[in-house]
Amino acid sequence: MGRRLTGNLRFLIATAVAGLAVLALAIPAFGQRFSFIPEGEDRIPCPQGYVYEREISTVDLSSPEDLFIDARGRLYVADTGNNRIARMDASGALLEEIRGPAAGRMLSAPQGVFVTGDGTIYVADTGNYRIVVFGPDGSTRLVIERPRSHLFRGEMAFTPTKLVVDRRGFIYATNKDDYRGILVFDGEGKFRGFFGSNPVGFNWRALFIRLFATKAQKERIARDLPPPHSNVTIDDQGYIYSSTYYDTKNQIKKLSPAGVDVYNKGLVIRYGERRRAGNPAFVDVAVDDQGIISALDSGTGQVYQYDQDRHLLLLFGTKGDGKSQFKQPSSIFVDSARKIYVLDKDIGVIKVFRPTHFATLVHTASQLYYDGRYADAEAPWREVIRLNSNYSLAHTGIGKAALKRGDLETAMAHFRYAKDYLGYSSAFAKLRYRYLREHFGSFMGWVGILIALFVAARWAIGRVMARPREKSGWVARFIQLTFNMITSPFETFLALKAEAPVAMALVMVGLAVAARVFTLRVTGFQLAQANLFEALSRLSRYQWTFTGFYLGHLDPAEISIVAEAVKVLLPWALWVIANYGVSTIHGGEGFFRDILVGSAFSMAPYVVFAPPLALLTNVGSWDERGLFVALWWVIALWVVFLVFNQVRVMHNYEFREACWVSLVTIFGMLVLIGAGGLAYSLTGQMVTFAREVAVELSIR
Repeated sequence: MGRRLTGNLRFLIATAVAGLAVLALAIPAFGQRFSFIPEGEDRIPCPQGYVYEREISTVDLSSPEDLFIDARGRLYVADTGNNRIARMDASGALLEEIRGPAAGRMLSAPQGVFVTGDGTIYVADTGNYRIVVFGPDGSTRLVIERPRSHLFRGEMAFTPTKLVVDRRGFIYATNKDDYRGILVFDGEGKFRGFFGSNPVGFNWRALFIRLFATKAQKERIARDLPPPHSNVTIDDQGYIYSSTYYDTKNQIKKLSPAGVDVYNKGLVIRYGERRRAGNPAFVDVAVDDQGIISALDSGTGQVYQYDQDRHLLLLFGTKGDGKSQFKQPSSIFVDSARKIYVLDKDIGVIKVFRPTHFATLVHTASQLYYDGRYADAEAPWREVIRLNSNYSLAHTGIGKAALKRGDLETAMAHFRYAKDYLGYSSAFAKLRYRYLREHFGSFMGWVGILIALFVAARWAIGRVMARPREKSGWVARFIQLTFNMITSPFETFLALKAEAPVAMALVMVGLAVAARVFTLRVTGFQLAQANLFEALSRLSRYQWTFTGFYLGHLDPAEISIVAEAVKVLLPWALWVIANYGVSTIHGGEGFFRDILVGSAFSMAPYVVFAPPLALLTNVGSWDERGLFVALWWVIALWVVFLVFNQVRVMHNYEFREACWVSLVTIFGMLVLIGAGGLAYSLTGQMVTFAREVAVELSIR
């Protein structure tokens, strides 16, 4: 029996070892086959776009910073730690090393290299603070030192890091930490000025400093400067692509010969994926012959691929020690076969990745889509969806093809799945026009029914409103107070102060929560992204500051009634508490219950008009969003007007005093929020401390 147990034990151990071996082999394979695409706050599973092919490590590289591949497939590496430019063949064998001398000095810590079609080699000789141009045979042709120009004055050093050359022979170089833009030199090395400087974004901290800081404090605080470019590349048409390391928006740019960013087109785009560790740190960008942009994030080791319409196509790579991972990536390049080469400066190797069948499909469909050939792109898009049904851009492509051939229902279904609000609205507008043209009689019938219902509702409400107060029940009195608040708010506030219907006030707040949830569920999909601050955004260069305030639309499964209730109840409760405290100090006549009731009934316009307006958005289109946004603003300002007048009437204030108390009340709300956050933080620390003490005592 002992032998049998021993045999069974050996069998179990062997099985476990075999299972672990299979798992160890399966995990890397799984990691190579699947990736994800970030969409908003979600990560959508996606087949892997690129897979590891090989590694070039035959040349001893030390902290290399830049990589270039010429038309013949030869690799040039700015081997920074070894003070040289290493030229290799496609297999990685060293062909030549370029060290100089140039103008009596050898290369020192070069960080950038570019090679033209005739074999001329341009080097950012960073350690020597210069740019050196070598001929194909390695002879020195030109040395560019610090420019002697009034444009290049001050303490900023000339420390070129990366560079490209256009067809005219003009050199575009990034200067270390230079916020003024990309430096431009002509073919003879003469400095021509700065190119494509990054704009200075809006900064709340700077605004508060200007408003409240003293003159001495302002002088001690450094100026807000635009972020410098981290790298540059150039395409076949002469457009300069740049990446920005420190910025949080528009980190990828496509600069025209005039230095204008034609990629973002005045929009504010946040590339990459924001992590807890911080924003993406784009150190390099590459462009292939299809115009597909590959941006390298050194912080996460990820490569993001975008098309010319800024759509995220693919994502691969991560930090680590595996074959398909990076320690500290520093440069990226795409060859003529669309293979991606990533230079890892930490371990001194070049890793090569080849596109998968999925990536080839996406690139083909994307190119057709960008060219406006939606019908031709439909077949590859459908194959993409077969491999990944969650790929949003494929649904958008199929939707545009369906829209072009007149299949509006199919187009709307795909646009909705892709959350393409503009495409959905375009298809909806055409479907609405077709319906009105073919069923005008039925449409007028529905209009007549709606008018009849409106007249009947108005008649019923009129009868309720005409009842004497002493003969009105609880529900009737609630309706009277609600609609009187809309038509005659001053008298209604006085009535509320006399009656103090706290229960009715709580019902009104509950109806406000219900109206909030209802509008989120029924707002038309095509108008969900209508920005309430669009008009202000157009007047401001900082339009990103006002984004995020939309009419809103959520699927029922995504709505949290508790969360939406908090969004209504918390501001109301904070206002009541803060206003009571402030008015008590400033001699207000209103009691706590008066403020509670008056603030609750101030939401009457929202409760009455928000639900029908949300229903009406289902018959509107994106081009008509201005009307709906204006109506939402009327409701919002109406509520604000009532809240302000509640302060006047309930406390018997003059106009100026009511304004002051309202502003102080808002400040008090902010103080309460800060105090609540501090209390929550301290409570969390106390709970953690108590838990640690309990664990320590249990151990002893």
